[in-house]
Amino acid sequence: NDSVTNSTGTNTQYAHLTVRGNATATSSRAAFINFARSEASANIAANEGIGEIWFGDQQAGEYGAIKCQADAAAAVGDYPGRLTFWTTADGGTTMYERLRIRQNGQIVFNKSDGAYLELTRTSTSTSGICGKITFGNTDWDSSMASIQSYQDGANDSANLRFYTQTTGAAEVERLRITSTGDINVHNTTAAS
Repeated sequence: NDSVTNSTGTNTQYAHLTVRGNATATSSRAAFINFARSEASANIAANEGIGEIWFGDQQAGEYGAIKCQADAAAAVGDYPGRLTFWTTADGGTTMYERLRIRQNGQIVFNKSDGAYLELTRTSTSTSGICGKITFGNTDWDSSMASIQSYQDGANDSANLRFYTQTTGAAEVERLRITSTGDINVHNTTAAS
């Protein structure tokens, strides 16, 4: 009862291609699309392509892609994969790898003049969190330490805060760098 349909319109229910897990209303099966290389895993070497999704236009313009490749040699019961995300820069015609998720879960940003990770708040508020990077352990505690940025009372100023936690406790702010460059450690302030 899996189905693929074509339709017209301007939102997801009218997408040109829709894949549903099951065409009947009585099923709760999820939808999926499978991209499979046409050879056995024992024959797949490191860096060989497994599947790709490309984004382009009708004049062969290539804007971006998501690619899956073997991150090492494969074998039966051993399928080391990586995902890479590619984009073409403004004024360019060639796609370059921008982000990689390795088989071990490491995330790598690639850019010849330095990589950027931007956490942007979409609000005109002058207070509140702008972004947060969390460090944790999914088997026990998903948030054991973090780096957070909060707006500092204006649209164009923010501070940076570092949090850690001890066993059995919640995260506590340990260090803050204010928008003026002052450093606060525990409750002690040192001028920059």
